[in-house]
Amino acid sequence: MSNVMCINPVKGYIENTVTGEGKEFLMNPNSASESVTVNHEDATPHAMSHSVYSYNNTTGATRPVVLFVSRADVMRRMKTGAKAAQEIIDDYRRFLWSLTVPDGQSLLNGAMGADTPIVNLCWPGTFTGKCKVFGMSISYRLFDVSLRPKVYMASIEFKEYRIGRKWSEEVRRNGIHW
Repeated sequence: MSNVMCINPVKGYIENTVTGEGKEFLMNPNSASESVTVNHEDATPHAMSHSVYSYNNTTGATRPVVLFVSRADVMRRMKTGAKAAQEIIDDYRRFLWSLTVPDGQSLLNGAMGADTPIVNLCWPGTFTGKCKVFGMSISYRLFDVSLRPKVYMASIEFKEYRIGRKWSEEVRRNGIHW
């Protein structure tokens, strides 16, 4: 008897913390990157020949993600027809776009201003944490005879949502976790 066990592939997950709605990645990305920007004040004291830089701040970590979605892949994995697969993809697209606009409920509840939702982004083994969507674009490729796209690519720029300060020693010891 074989000890082979079937394991579902690990999926990334995006959750809107305001509504509680979340979606798995329809197809895991092939790559990831992260970056920060370090900002300094450029001061040139009188009678000095060069600038002296004074630390100002470090931006939150930016994590651009490209989510690739193929209607054929959704049909195969979800064992559904083209129409049902298209509905799943359309719902997924609407969910992603909803992360780019303010939540109307916060204004109705008396909040001073509207803001885009905080998002939980979970990419197992790489990063997990709270972030905001700072930009998104969706490109459509390979159209069927009725001109409906068969392949989508959503490029999303997530930026770390952090309140508080990180110190160099802490980052060296623990990494730049969100």
